[in-house]
Amino acid sequence: MEQVNDIGEFKLIERITKLLPQTASVVVGPGDDAAIYKLSSGQIVAVTCDMLIEGIHFDLNACLAGDVGWRAMTASLSDIAAMGCKPLLATISIGMPQNTPVATVEQIYDGLARAAREHAVAIVGGDTVKSPERIVIDVSMIGEPVSSKYLTRSGASDGNAIVVTGYPGQSAAGLEIALSCTKFARLYEKELLKAHLEPCARVEQGLLLAQNTGVTAAIDLSDGLVQDLGRICEMSHLGAVVDVKKLPVSPHLAEYSRTKGENAMKFCLSGGEDYELVFTVHPDSLDQVLADWQNKFDVLATAIGYMTNELSTVHLENADEITLNDTAGYDHFRPAPH
Repeated sequence: MEQVNDIGEFKLIERITKLLPQTASVVVGPGDDAAIYKLSSGQIVAVTCDMLIEGIHFDLNACLAGDVGWRAMTASLSDIAAMGCKPLLATISIGMPQNTPVATVEQIYDGLARAAREHAVAIVGGDTVKSPERIVIDVSMIGEPVSSKYLTRSGASDGNAIVVTGYPGQSAAGLEIALSCTKFARLYEKELLKAHLEPCARVEQGLLLAQNTGVTAAIDLSDGLVQDLGRICEMSHLGAVVDVKKLPVSPHLAEYSRTKGENAMKFCLSGGEDYELVFTVHPDSLDQVLADWQNKFDVLATAIGYMTNELSTVHLENADEITLNDTAGYDHFRPAPH
């Protein structure tokens, strides 16, 4: 019998999506960072959810329970941000073994609440159930566009510039450090740990991008730059060229990579859970978009490549010894090699 690890996460999603009913009010359905739905009043809302499972997404021996709550809320905030929408409210569903310390649950909710308050998001309810072995947290969220425009993965055009925010790859390095169970005395270790345990959802940045007519598509970085950019390629029916030499590498990631004898670019290209944004821009608008960005935010925004109709996937330029096998990103059910 065929199993999910025979086909992988994304083939599975593709197959089950065909089974899902839709209505005329669904403007953007499955396959994007969030769904877009038109209410009977005509108002547009964005709807998303994200799940974290103990042992898969977090290890309470390697982080604080409050950090788990923060990251759970940030994942959904980032989905709304990638759509260029303002998050409004969330519900929390949590499953836990009956011997879970009450203090652990309270700390998780403290982290959820802190992340929600950062963006004036109300937590309006949820569900609490018993789980046989592990803690499971699901955050559902509703947002809305602040103007008539929202962003999707499918809007990119041939020749659009590709821009990434912040420093991708830091969270993956931070996860390595967290799991190493060593003392974190060095500054770069502390900063990479912070990038992993307390990521920032780019909500304000997403709102700015949605208001700029030159910005054509966006996605958040949850599974790795190459993999997530590949989803823009798939939804926009295009390919992408990324100049590896243009990728922004933080000083902290550079120092960590030197210490470990690893290539920092592998973290940048494949590391997940950064919750940065990758977006595409009409080339005539690129300079103005970057100027507006720099005037408003301290967060870096870097042009790293372009979209093309001559390819159907992501192509790496100036990659040296790095191959696409090094940049596969995260797949919950990665097919086993044959």
